[in-house]
Amino acid sequence: MTTPGDLDRFTTSALAALGAHDLPRPESEALRARCHAALATRRRRGAGHAAAWQALYDRVLEPAVIALLGGAVLVTTVLQAAAILAGRVA
Repeated sequence: MTTPGDLDRFTTSALAALGAHDLPRPESEALRARCHAALATRRRRGAGHAAAWQALYDRVLEPAVIALLGGAVLVTTVLQAAAILAGRVA
C-alpha cells in the first residue's frame, strides 16, 4: 500500500527532475521587441471610428446588458422563492 509519505517523495523527485526551458537572452529580447511592435501596430490601427464604437460597446453597452440580465434573474429568483415560501406557510 502506498502511504502519503511515499507519494510526497515521488512527487518531490519528479519535480526535481524537471528542467527549465528558458529562451537565451538574445531570443527573449527579440521576442519581446516583436510583441511590443505588434501591440504598437494594434494601438495605431485601432485609433479610427470603429475603435470608438468598440470602446462604447465594451465599456457601456455590454456591462449594461449584463447588469439588466443579472437583475432580471435575481428578481425572478426572489419572486419564485417568495412564492414557494408563501405556499408552504399558507
